[in-house]
Amino acid sequence: MPLQGYCRIVSNHLLYLVYGQNPTYHREARLSVLSALAWRNADDDFSIHVMTDQPDVFAGWPVHVIALASDTLAQWRGTHGYTHRIKACAIAAGARLGERTLFIDTDTLFKTSPSALFEAIAPGAFVVDEFEFDWQEARQREEFSALARHAEEHGQTSATSSLRLYNSGLCGLHRDDAGLMDEVIARIDHWSAQVKGLHTLEQVALSFSLDGLQVTEGRPHIVHYYAEKEFFHAMAASFFAHHGSTFSQALVAASREFPRERPRLSPLRRGLVKLRTATLPEALQRPARHLLYGYQMGGDRYQQSCAPVFWSKGIKALDKAELAITPQWPKGLPRPGRRHRASFEAFLQTLGGR
Repeated sequence: MPLQGYCRIVSNHLLYLVYGQNPTYHREARLSVLSALAWRNADDDFSIHVMTDQPDVFAGWPVHVIALASDTLAQWRGTHGYTHRIKACAIAAGARLGERTLFIDTDTLFKTSPSALFEAIAPGAFVVDEFEFDWQEARQREEFSALARHAEEHGQTSATSSLRLYNSGLCGLHRDDAGLMDEVIARIDHWSAQVKGLHTLEQVALSFSLDGLQVTEGRPHIVHYYAEKEFFHAMAASFFAHHGSTFSQALVAASREFPRERPRLSPLRRGLVKLRTATLPEALQRPARHLLYGYQMGGDRYQQSCAPVFWSKGIKALDKAELAITPQWPKGLPRPGRRHRASFEAFLQTLGGR
């Protein structure tokens, strides 16, 4: 399939896929790009390519934009409604555009130079995010049971398989192995026609294709924050609100100070929070802990930006317990102190003035 915006083969290239109009994910992608550029010593270290249907998001940024038309995305989505097929198709197309391709999920930040990962890529040698668990373990889990039955009925694996399942937040491969992704896509199509509701189908399909091959885990070099997105999204919004999103070397320099983990209270403070909430009714304990964690977020802008994330978790826990903070504040539920009162009230307004 022809792709607009790219014509020459490069040695090493990072590959991103960004589609849709959600600015949260645009910030996520920009921040990941900055984290890579912060390690680049020269332009020929690696190139960065972004496949996107929103090319204006990267105007002025030192990336090669590969424009994706709506019909391309529709074709990549396929006929069975499995969204992450798009990712597999993007990797398949991108792997033919460079000697060594490293696909990165946008919710990923580099802790070291991407060059270390490119060095691990060679014909027959691949890079993934990390090993998660063996197929022997996975096939016993409810979410994998339908796929396990289907795969074994069709002779695609066996009860004694030593197959390892990987997270595909990173996927690095050599151009000589681009055909492996065609195999992955074919497996996705076969499975998604029969198995519904398994959102990691693409990762499992990739893992099946990598079975028995040389695989290096990239996790020591990256932070993949998929399990803590709310915190990192809040910090990213704060970063770009403060520094702007117009590309500059100053923006790259500023990104070096961006946290590679979410703010956490000290063990002592967490212990004090648990003690303070231990005597509350059970239904209030979890909401109270989240609210207190938020009240204690101070320090720099990144800690402050995470306070509403904790408050949101507290409100959701109240909703789950069928409680509400209005019209009457539940007895024993901690109120914000003077430092957070205004920001907490503003936060409540974003929820509809509860």
